[in-house]
Formats: sequence, C-alpha cells, structure tokens
Amino acid sequence: MALRAFLGIILFFSVLIVCLLTSVDYVALHDKEFYYSQYQKNNVYETVSINEEDLEKVTDNLINYMKGSINYLNLIVDINGTETQFFNSRELDHMVDVRNLMMSGKNIRDGAAVAAVISFAALMYLGAGLKSASKYFVFGIPVLSACIAVLGFIISRDFTTAFNYFHEIFFTNDLWQLDYTRDRLINIVPESFFIAMALKIGIIFVLVLFFIWIISLAVFLKKRNKAA
Repeated sequence: MALRAFLGIILFFSVLIVCLLTSVDYVALHDKEFYYSQYQKNNVYETVSINEEDLEKVTDNLINYMKGSINYLNLIVDINGTETQFFNSRELDHMVDVRNLMMSGKNIRDGAAVAAVISFAALMYLGAGLKSASKYFVFGIPVLSACIAVLGFIISRDFTTAFNYFHEIFFTNDLWQLDYTRDRLINIVPESFFIAMALKIGIIFVLVLFFIWIISLAVFLKKRNKAA
C-alpha cells in the first residue's frame, strides 16, 4: 500500500509539472499572436520606433533563440531610420540565462513525463487499477486549485514583488534588471506583458487541470459503481 501511495503521488505531481511547463512552453514559445496583441496594447511600435515587420523579425528570433533553434540574437533592424543592432550586450547576456532556464524547463518537463509513464505503469503492474490511479487527481486537484487561487490572489496584490522574487530565485546575477531608457527588451516586454502572460498561462493550466479532473472523476465513479 505504501508503494502504491508513493507511486500515486509521483504520478500526480509528474502530470502537474508536465501540464504547467507545457502551458508555459505554449504561451512563451508558440503563441506569437499573444506577443503581437501585447505589442499593440502596450504601444511598443511607437515606444521603440520600430515597424511591425522588423518587430516580427525580432520576435521570431527571440522565440527561436529561447527554443534553442538558433544560437544568436544579433539582429539588425531599422530604428528611426537607422540600421541598428536591436539588443545590446547586457540584453544578450540576460537572454543567455533566459534560454538556459527555458531549456531546463523543457528537460524537467520531459523527465516528469517519463516519471508519469513509469509510475502509472508500475501502479497498473501492482494491480492498483484505474480507480486507484484516478483518485489522486480526483482529490488532489481541488486542493491544488485552492492553493493556486490563494497564490494567484497574493501575486495579484503585488505582481512587481512576485516578479522580482522569481528572478532572484531563478537567476544568479542582476542582468535581468534592465533600464527602460537604455534597453529595448524591457520596452517590448514590459511588466504588463508578463502580467498578461502569467494570466494566460494560469488560465490554460487551470483548464487543463479541470479537464483531467473531469476525466478522473468519471473513471473513479464508473469503477466505484461497478464495484458496488
């Protein structure tokens, strides 16, 4: 029983990690329309004095760099009629850290996916059955959702502090502390951009959790009714 419980907990948290990091991956690395809509809302084109075509090139390079598809960000674009390298050396150094963080997230997600498959297979091998596996999600997701709601409320009260804590935890230098008057990166993705991104990631994550909970509940109740 102890082994089954351990495997069930591993399965539960592994699936959660996969869902969360996949949500982050989708919004940050695949949803270009999100970037473009935020540029419009935040008046980025006027602030940076760049046209839509060049900013799309910057966005493509930025996303592909974070994905690991390219190894450079030295993009020359037109700024106020002058051919200019878009990112300065501080921004380029910071993006190395961001890329490493994104790649680490991908590796963690892949590892969690493997752990989920192995723990699920082990549960089935030990005769736990789908009902036993599903109960961890049936009872665990509501508790997790309550924790997410509390955390979301706390972050919404002071996003700037939460944002700073995030950087202090995941980065070992101060390169992330950019200057609006000097650095273009913080002008194309200001704090309001990250607020919107965090909200969208949270919504997708919660919707995925709700879907998993519905499926798990259906399996749990079906198996219980059969047992009765």
